[in-house]
Formats: sequence, structure tokens, C-alpha cells
Amino acid sequence: MNPFSREKLTQSQLKKDCLCFMTPEKKQVKSSMQFLGRVHEVNAMLISDYFNVGKSPFLKIGLKKQLCINIFKKSANIFFPNDIPLDFKGNQNQLNKYNCYEGAYYQLIFEITHRVCQQIQSVLDKDNDLKDVYISGGFNRNEIFIEFLSLMMPGQNIKFPEGKNASALGAALLMKGYLEC
Repeated sequence: MNPFSREKLTQSQLKKDCLCFMTPEKKQVKSSMQFLGRVHEVNAMLISDYFNVGKSPFLKIGLKKQLCINIFKKSANIFFPNDIPLDFKGNQNQLNKYNCYEGAYYQLIFEITHRVCQQIQSVLDKDNDLKDVYISGGFNRNEIFIEFLSLMMPGQNIKFPEGKNASALGAALLMKGYLEC
């Protein structure tokens, strides 16, 4: 979400699943949405099944910074070379390029992170001076995601609020302030 945007929502942004909400003061808040949690869930399971490693081995994978750097340098979208399909499944035929679960999972997280960065860019104005990016939700606990995000957005200060339901809390605080006026 970008509460600082002053440019009108464009057709291009709409095609990229961006929306524009209004505050009670009639100021716009641009928002971008993707169901990346579901993309992660579906594809982590497909990778687990392919490598026969159980249901949630990603919970036990530690961060390997050099692996992140190597994948980042290649900057290839292997599972999702184009758009994410309606069933959220990446190209499973590409799994044979990996000899272990870990490499395929890191690639999946790279591609998810790449989509996050694209969507952040899609709600920014042309002349922006973005300094702080706040990431809330389940991915902010994924060290691999955080590492890729820092590699992809080196000029930004990436922050991870500790509270749950940060978007709902922000909306409630905004309304509370409006109602108290």
C-alpha cells in the first residue's frame, strides 16, 4: 500500500491488480495485491512432493546467503517465466533442474520476492523518494525472503512490524483518528 501517491491510478496499474482506496479525507491510498502466500503454499508442496521430503521442510531451512546471491545474480524466473497461472502452480517440468529441495525452494522464494518488488514499484509515483518499506504478514518471518528483498531493494530501509494484522490495525487507527475529529 502506498498512502503517499499523488498520481492517478492508470490502466496499466489496474491490469497489474492495483487498486486505489480513499481515506475519509478523500486522499488516495494505492494498493497492490497478489496471492503470494497461496503461490508459496501450492508450490512449496509441489516441490516437497517432487523431492519426497515431507510436508513443510521449508520451516527447517536456514539462510544460505551465498545461495541467495547466486540465484539473485542469475535473476531468472524458472517456475513463473510469465504470469502466475490461475491455479498458482509454477512450471513443474523445471524441477528436474534441481538436485535437492533446497535449491528449488530458494528459487521459488526468489521468484515470489521478485513479484513483491514488481508490485511495490507498480504503486509508486514516477518521482518517488521511497526510503522505508514495511512488510507485514507471514513472509516477514522467512529469512530467505528477507535476504532476497534486501538484495533487490538495496536503497530502501526494509522494516518488519512485529504486530499481527498490521493492515487492519492501520485501517482501525485511521478510522479512530477520523471519528475523534
